[in-house]
Amino acid sequence: MFALVACNGPASPSEPAAAQDSPAVAAAPAPSADCTVEVEGPSSAVVGTRTKATVTLRPRGRFEVNQDAPLSVRVSSDSLSLDKERYTVDDATVLAPDEVAMEIPFSAATPGRHTLEVHAHFGLCGGDACALCRKTAELTTVVD
Repeated sequence: MFALVACNGPASPSEPAAAQDSPAVAAAPAPSADCTVEVEGPSSAVVGTRTKATVTLRPRGRFEVNQDAPLSVRVSSDSLSLDKERYTVDDATVLAPDEVAMEIPFSAATPGRHTLEVHAHFGLCGGDACALCRKTAELTTVVD
């Protein structure tokens, strides 16, 4: 499960329990956030040559990247050699309220069409509301 940190700092301690004769109040669901995950990189590469893709995470609308919340970018490929499969905020080359970017190095041992899959999860906040962005994207590279 993914826990969000409060938008304006650490989460506050739990509120005292309501009296038993009080009506139950359902918590409102977290607002859905509009966000993008983009993967840019070479459309072609050479066998055995190390290259890189850039993954960029962006909120839209009133939301900003919650830099206090966990951020996870998982990458996978059936045919590309990857340095690692999980990236966090510590791997960011850009970390700003309106954008997070990171570089994903890869290479291919065989010619052909190769796909890099990206699965990103990151927290967003805007005003007094926080949300979670979960998006996927991919990059296809032809290796000669």
